[in-house]
Parts: sequence; C-alpha cells; structure tokens
Amino acid sequence: MLSIIITSTSSENLEKCLNSIITKDVEVIINNAIQDEQISNLIKKFGFTEINKKTNILQSRYITGIKASGTYTIIMDDTRFFSETFFLNLNLNMFDIGVINEIEEVNNIYDKLINRQININYNSKMEPKKNMFSLPRIYKTYILKEALNNIKNNLSSDLFNDIKAMDLELIYYESYKISNKIEKLNDNYIMHISQDPIKEIKKFYKYGKNTKLLKNTVYSDLGKPDSRIRKPKIITDFFILLIIYAIRGIPFLLGYILS
Repeated sequence: MLSIIITSTSSENLEKCLNSIITKDVEVIINNAIQDEQISNLIKKFGFTEINKKTNILQSRYITGIKASGTYTIIMDDTRFFSETFFLNLNLNMFDIGVINEIEEVNNIYDKLINRQININYNSKMEPKKNMFSLPRIYKTYILKEALNNIKNNLSSDLFNDIKAMDLELIYYESYKISNKIEKLNDNYIMHISQDPIKEIKKFYKYGKNTKLLKNTVYSDLGKPDSRIRKPKIITDFFILLIIYAIRGIPFLLGYILS
C-alpha cells in the first residue's frame, strides 16, 4: 500500500489535489493545518483521514508522516496535484528515495521560466550537500519515519515547532544518511498550482529566515549556497537562472539578514 501525507491550508487547492488521487490502494492522511471547517468537510467527503492541528510545516510533516502505514509515503501539499498518468507509471520497489518531476501550471511569465529551468541539464549529484534543488517527495516509510524522529531529536522543541520552511530539505538530509538509493522518476510528475508572485516572494523570505534559524544547529550546512546554486551545462541557460535567482534570492537574503 502507498501512503500520501498532505498539509492543507486551502480548501480550494485541496479539492484539486484530492481529485487527482485516482488509485485505490492508497492511504491518505491530511493535516488541516489551519483548522478550517471547509477543509474538514472536504476530507470527510473523500473519506480520507484527517488530523486537525494548527501547526507549522515541519510539525505537520511529522504528525502525518509518523501515522503513515504504507510501504512508501509521498509527501504532498495542497498546492500540488498528480498528473493523470502518475499512478499508472509509478514503479515502486526500485528505490528507497524518489525525486518526482514537478511542473508549474502556466499563468504568467514567471511560471514559464520555472518550467524552462526544470528542463535545464545540470551538473549535479543526488546528495543533499551538492543538490538541494531536486528534492525527493517519495520515501520508503521506515526511512521517512526515522528521518522525522532524528530531526525532532536534533532540534529544540521550540525550534522544531517554529520551522515554517526547509522541511523537505531537512527530511532529505536525514534520509540520505539512512539510504543513498535515490531514483529520479522521469515518467512521473506532479503539477504545481500557479501561485501569486507575492506569495512566492513571501515563501523565499521564509526560506531565508528559517535558514538563519538553523545556523547554529547540526543542519547549518543546509544554508550553504553551493547546495542551492544550479550549474547548467549550457552557458545560455545560466541567464534564465539569473532571473530566477533575482526573484527568489533577494527575499531569501532579506529573510536571512533581518531575522
């Protein structure tokens, strides 16, 4: 059986996400992270499992991930949904950790740039200290649970509950210590619902702030630029990345400096 854990803060986005889960042999666990009645009603409509706890993202990953009982667990958000062929093409038991292709719904020029960036051929290794831009979302469940427990044990209770970003990075970092059997699932992809550019700026401001919070912990390596800077094989692709770095990098730096 496959488990899917979701953190939800929007009933509108969540419905699109849940409608895309077209496989039957699946366990879906959703944390209603803003304790919204519409989200609760939607979860009941689909017959999935609800956790109704107001949390930040890392704590939400923990309380849903620990309850997962499938052999593999996919980490999802309500801002994403599965492609029509995702479950048909999903070939489990070939890896311990899987990187799923993510494609933006195109509503503006920024979305087009992000999708162009996805197709750039990079010089990078699939290991956390070299690559923090291709983040896995599917794990063997025992690896995910061990990683989540290690993160919780390595951070103070206050810091663990305060993390509003860097959750996937932390999980990847700890999981890689358990297994480096990583596969990039080229035939599987999920769609990312286009976001307001202002929300994107706020998101990367949070990334900067949370990177600073982790500075004096065992996870200080996650803030190093060399794990986030993509190295394209074609020089012309570098200019596309420069635009994206400006859009994302400035709020990231502000979040880091001002926190």
